[in-house]
Formats: sequence, structure tokens, C-alpha cells
Amino acid sequence: MPFSPYDLDNHVVCEVWIDKLNKWVMLDPTYNLYATHNGSCLSVIELRRLLANHEGITFNEKANYNGNSIKNNEIIEYFAKDLFWFQFAEIQGYDPNITDRRYIDVAPLGYDVRKLRLANIDFRIKEEGEKDYLLTWRENTEKDFVIYKGLDVLY
Repeated sequence: MPFSPYDLDNHVVCEVWIDKLNKWVMLDPTYNLYATHNGSCLSVIELRRLLANHEGITFNEKANYNGNSIKNNEIIEYFAKDLFWFQFAEIQGYDPNITDRRYIDVAPLGYDVRKLRLANIDFRIKEEGEKDYLLTWRENTEKDFVIYKGLDVLY
């Protein structure tokens, strides 16, 4: 997820455990890509750290967006924007019996995700008007239960 509450875009990726590598690896079905550093496949957190430190990242040669080639620097900028904090469902996968899925936000310590989300909703209300779904979303967000932990809780 991005840092800015005015950025209405985000990006979804998958992470899979690769036994042969003994680690989590990020896979991006949207861009048909995975990231490497010095020949080693990267997890989401590794990718985030390397981007933050401006270290060399390479994407696989077949990476593309809907069949169109992508430039390494453009995708690096896009990932850098959307790897500030993370959100994932507590329970992954499809289950028609789950009607209210809880989500977990993981962000740098000191970053108030609820405050960002409220600012984002207020921005949407300003742009779209006081639509019922936005007002309900805002009301629910104000009541969200939050436990603050840092990014180090992952892995």
C-alpha cells in the first residue's frame, strides 16, 4: 500500500514458500514477474528493503503487463510507491462461509494506518460526494481495533 492518503492506487502480489530455496518469494501475476538481487529471488520484505536502500534489483526477462514489455526503472518506481505498508486477509482463499473477513495491516512503527485510511476516505468523499458506502466505510474505520507492531513481525 502507498504512503499517501491521496493515492487511490495499490498493488496486489502473492508470496509463496519455495522449499528448494528455503524462503518466501514474491510473485506478481499482474506483471508476470519476480524480483532478484545478485541472482537470489526476493520476498516482499527483501524487495522493500532493497528499494529503500537503492540497491540493484532485477526483474525476470519475461516480465510484462498484458503482453507489453515494461521498463525496469518504471516497475521499480511503482513497487517503491506501493511497498510502504502491507495489508492481507487473516484467512486466505475462497470460502463461501466466511462473510466478514478480517484484514491485517503491517506498517512501519509510528505510521498510523487508521489515520491514513480516514484521510483517504475523506478524500474520496470530497471527490465523489457523501455516498452511503463511503460513509459506512468511514464509520467502520473509526471503530477499527488497532494493534501497532512494526514490519519486523513478518517472517
